[in-house]
Amino acid sequence: MELSNLNIYLLIIGIAIVTYIPRCLPILYLSKKDLPNWLKDWMKFIPSGVFAALILPSVLIQDGRLNLGFTNINLITSILVVIIAVKKKSLGLSIAVGVFSITLLTFII
Repeated sequence: MELSNLNIYLLIIGIAIVTYIPRCLPILYLSKKDLPNWLKDWMKFIPSGVFAALILPSVLIQDGRLNLGFTNINLITSILVVIIAVKKKSLGLSIAVGVFSITLLTFII
């Protein structure tokens, strides 16, 4: 089945609408409401939870299996970066330590 230019444009517009509506409706609805404090407090954890859900599988899983050993370069590097980030509170230093340690560990392990 060949798509014409009109069908492609309609498809792009449809995808944009379907993507936009679930993001827009809660904002429009909740902006007019006063949310309870417990909900506001709970929502502060959402960015951290999403970040952890995106990052942890690539750090802990190698070749489809959980790897918590010393051969897991991503885990060792992540631990080093977390320690530096907590102690020094410097994003640039954390990134530099991460890049340096993953490069070094790639050659060592």
